[in-house]
Amino acid sequence: MAGMTQFLDLGCGLLSADCVYVSLLRYRLARSVHVDVGPFVAEYARRVIAGDGRAIAAVVAGDLRRPESVLAHPSATARLDLARPDAVVAVLAHLSAPDAVELLATVGNVAVAGTVLAISPSTADRDARVTALEPAIGAAPRSRAGLTSLLVGWEPVRPGLSWAHHWWPEANDPDGSPVLLAALAVRRGVHR
Repeated sequence: MAGMTQFLDLGCGLLSADCVYVSLLRYRLARSVHVDVGPFVAEYARRVIAGDGRAIAAVVAGDLRRPESVLAHPSATARLDLARPDAVVAVLAHLSAPDAVELLATVGNVAVAGTVLAISPSTADRDARVTALEPAIGAAPRSRAGLTSLLVGWEPVRPGLSWAHHWWPEANDPDGSPVLLAALAVRRGVHR
């Protein structure tokens, strides 16, 4: 996502040491909007961002199952220029398949050419025990085929929808995580 100056973080969760917001702190010119449905999570994120003094970052307490309202929220429209490419980080684990399809379709409909989508969902493809975690964490692992169907209209970047450790081979972790897939995909040829 090199060169991107605006980020939409869908499903930001509690801001922690390795979250999107903290990663963007070193790029002071990057504008960002962080979205989560949890009132406590959103309020905590607001306090963290306010404490940092970055007026170019904002939090939206919004439901990803209603993507139009998230994208139309005044905090989002004040910080993101939808006429320019965005980097969209989407956490899909807590959405049903139809809700995930709707979210990515809605984002895709407003995304201009060059917008980049990043996902890193869990899957039970390699280890069926992952499915047992679903009730405990409230997330649904998806199959590779199910994830591929979500990327309609997006062009995957090499190595495509792949095990997360294939994106960072320098980590020397040949087996990698048996549960995480990752993909970057670019919106091509979209004209509004």
